[in-house]
Amino acid sequence: MSKGNAAIVADFERAAREAIGNAERAREQAHRSVDDNGTTAERADANRMFAEGVLYHYAERGINPDGTLMREPDETDEDMVKHLRRGRRNLIKRMLFTPEQKREGIAGLQQHYRREGAKRFLGETTFVRAEGEL
Repeated sequence: MSKGNAAIVADFERAAREAIGNAERAREQAHRSVDDNGTTAERADANRMFAEGVLYHYAERGINPDGTLMREPDETDEDMVKHLRRGRRNLIKRMLFTPEQKREGIAGLQQHYRREGAKRFLGETTFVRAEGEL
């Protein structure tokens, strides 16, 4: 038995709010871990980048700062679920068929954590997929 569209949208918004909270906590922790030299502890910085990488994929699906989905006035839950499923399929295709480009420095780290965040995002939103999808 599959979930109804309203339940899928509600679960997605709940997961988005959790991702927003995780990113905020990780940012605060990274900010608190700044030492006397002005550098952040590597672990805290990595956690922050990972949390932001997960949040990036929720934001790519169109969420407001409060975790609700952006939608047109006449958009139904069914339209939103179609949009979410299409976004998941596109992300899966990107992950499978687009190799990771080697970048130097902070751009390389951000790319790595966005890719790792995509894996977590796909794991957190399995309830969105239709029957027979990845």
